[in-house]
Amino acid sequence: MRKLVLLALCLMAGPALGEVYKCRDGDGSTVYSDTPCGQAVPLPELPKKAQPAQGLRPGEKQLLRSVETREAAGHKDDKQRRSEERVAQRRAEQDAKSCRSAKRRIAEIEEELRQGYKAKRGEKLKRKLGEHREDAGIYCKQ
Repeated sequence: MRKLVLLALCLMAGPALGEVYKCRDGDGSTVYSDTPCGQAVPLPELPKKAQPAQGLRPGEKQLLRSVETREAAGHKDDKQRRSEERVAQRRAEQDAKSCRSAKRRIAEIEEELRQGYKAKRGEKLKRKLGEHREDAGIYCKQ
């Protein structure tokens, strides 16, 4: 049953394709068309575009100049801000490195103090320990 319905639909679709006309051109070449030979189909006219106004009005020119000035100033400020951020980041990295170094030295001196020392050496170690703790207080901001 399905095959019969499909066959009937295919047969009915054939004539719906339209007619094709085979014509000879002025130079003898074959041309195919959907209109009978010799009948020209008029092309629709396209609407004409309106001519745009030339240039900017005085108020628009002034606005454009003020926007360009603001953008140029903002660009300079942005460069300066990024430069300051890079300097601050480098300074922070250097401080972190100094902090780690001071903490490492403190740990080394404390270890040496735990192992035992002579009086003169003990004074020197305690003085160095105080210096490194002072450095750690400066660079290790917590």
